[in-house]
Amino acid sequence: MMLREGTEGLHQSTTGIRLREGGYTVRMIKAEDDLVKAYRLRHRIFAEKLRWVPVTKSELEIDGYDADAEHLGVFDADNRLLAYVRLLSADRRYMLEDEFRIVLGPGGTFLKSGDTCELTRFCVDQQTRQEEIVTPFGTFPLFMLLFKGVYHWGMQHGAPVLYAVTDRIVYKLLCMRGFPCERLGPSVRMPDGVVAVGLRMDWRNCMKANGEKRPGLAAWYAQNSISLLSSAMATA
Repeated sequence: MMLREGTEGLHQSTTGIRLREGGYTVRMIKAEDDLVKAYRLRHRIFAEKLRWVPVTKSELEIDGYDADAEHLGVFDADNRLLAYVRLLSADRRYMLEDEFRIVLGPGGTFLKSGDTCELTRFCVDQQTRQEEIVTPFGTFPLFMLLFKGVYHWGMQHGAPVLYAVTDRIVYKLLCMRGFPCERLGPSVRMPDGVVAVGLRMDWRNCMKANGEKRPGLAAWYAQNSISLLSSAMATA
């Protein structure tokens, strides 16, 4: 298990979120070579390991949602992509509206508005899943650094409410790690055997709950944030 220390801070520019911490950088993925890294990581996880999507000769996992999406990743000092998530704002078509509508339950509806976004293709490189970051606020697994980037992206875009579809194990992990997620419907066993769960989370509720129960986590997430910083620190 590799431990990294240090905090360098958040930088917001015309290219979006850029957060440096503990030898890692969380940033938006714009350049073509970085997008290729993202599509290759997705292929390794979703095509080769999980087999949720077909294997391709190019070893790249790309779909119709990518062109309209924003891409966020965690990179190490050698510019290797370690963790990734795709973000779709409310003016885009969500996967929940098409491929994953089944997880919404019999009603098949959810509230989509200007303050919502959808997280898809969340993945962490298998070789770095045990890495942790040591901060003045506590020690956190690598995937939580990616979610810190998602938090700042949501605050920057006025989209504190996020939707996602994941498997039941990841859903329980998120709840255990301090992300108060609401289920959108019952668990659904997909054709590949994965038990999928649709979830909704509001960063405002998340920060309030963690400010009371996990003040170190709330302070770490709010660090250098313009939005929700004062309220999170007040409850810490």
